[in-house]
Amino acid sequence: MSTGIDTIDEQHRRLFDMINEIERMMGGYAPDQNTKIGGLISGLVNYVTNHFAHEEELMEKNKCHTAEVNKLAHQRFNKQVGTWVERWQKSQDPSIVQEMGAFLGQWLSGHICTIDVGLRRCQPPSKH
Repeated sequence: MSTGIDTIDEQHRRLFDMINEIERMMGGYAPDQNTKIGGLISGLVNYVTNHFAHEEELMEKNKCHTAEVNKLAHQRFNKQVGTWVERWQKSQDPSIVQEMGAFLGQWLSGHICTIDVGLRRCQPPSKH
C-alpha cells in the first residue's frame, strides 16, 4: 500500500497505529477508560486533519489526476467521523467507538489502495 512518498506512507502507518490503539482499548473496555479513549479519538481526528491537508497539498502541487476525488473522499470521511465523535461525546457508548474503529481501518485501506496510490504517478521526477 505504498504511495511512493515516504512522508505520506509514514503518516499512513501512524494512522493505522492510532486506529489499532483505539481498537485495543475497546477490546478490554472499562468505563473508567472513557477519558483516555476520548483523548485517542481527539488525537486521531487532529492527526487526520493534518494528514489530509498535507496529502491534498501534494496532489494539487503535482497536478495529480485524483486530487479532486481525494478531496471529496476526505470531506465524506470527515463528516462521517464527525458524526461518530459527536455521538461519543454525548453518550460515551462504547459501541460507537467499536463501529468507528471497524470503519476507520477499512476506509483507510480502501482509500490508500484506490486513491492515494495515484500519488505514484504524480510525483515530480527525482533529481539524481
